[in-house]
Amino acid sequence: MFHFNSRLGFTLIELLIVMFIIGLTSSLVLPAMMKQIETTRELSELEKIKNIVSLTKVQSFYAAKQFKVDIDDNQLEISEYIGNEEYQQRRLFVLNHITFMSKDVFLVTNGVVEDVESMILITNRGREMTLSL
Repeated sequence: MFHFNSRLGFTLIELLIVMFIIGLTSSLVLPAMMKQIETTRELSELEKIKNIVSLTKVQSFYAAKQFKVDIDDNQLEISEYIGNEEYQQRRLFVLNHITFMSKDVFLVTNGVVEDVESMILITNRGREMTLSL
């Protein structure tokens, strides 16, 4: 004859309590984690902008060329001076998590940024940031 032990598995109440604890813990942790991920994305785009402007400065210095940087909403366009007040578009960068506060155009000549000291940026969450060039 078979003998069954009544304590072989978990009861339904024990499983529900464990599921409730897991759900409660994840509901407390996930919003903070998503906020941190969004902040990381914003900071990575800010670093991207800094690197783009820095590389444009270096290229203008060593290649002895003039570049125009055109800022509009969430786009950063770099154009090269080809003569007779004409510029040829070189690169267009689209930013997903940062928007520029105002439209602006500045020139980079011989490694020096002209006509602008800093840019004001707005993040997706409405936080205002200033990027010094």
